[in-house]
Amino acid sequence: MKPKKLWLTLVLIILGLTVIILVIINTPSKEEIRAEEIIQSFMKTQGLDINPGTDEYKTFMRRIFWGEYPELTGVGSIFINDPDDLDCVYAYAWKYSGYKDLYGEYHDDIDLQEAIPPTPTD
Repeated sequence: MKPKKLWLTLVLIILGLTVIILVIINTPSKEEIRAEEIIQSFMKTQGLDINPGTDEYKTFMRRIFWGEYPELTGVGSIFINDPDDLDCVYAYAWKYSGYKDLYGEYHDDIDLQEAIPPTPTD
């Protein structure tokens, strides 16, 4: 094989692998798809017409994350079926609010220790 053909083949293989990796990375997970369905359903019932990728959508996601829509994330919500749904919605809101880019990944499994009660002093 000539060096020119070898070089071209190598470049094509690298480009192909790059495309495959980018497609895999950008494919939404089951949880993200579920969260998007829940949020879209909420938006439809509220008559909200907000397009993803806009500043208005980021603000909407931030308001979801901070619990400003109790009918979506609050106790007794008709949109949330279980704690996993709620976690998915919060993770989705975190990601699309712009907070993920600013602060990193969303973690809700922080193990906090309880404070030790003070002992009485004599």
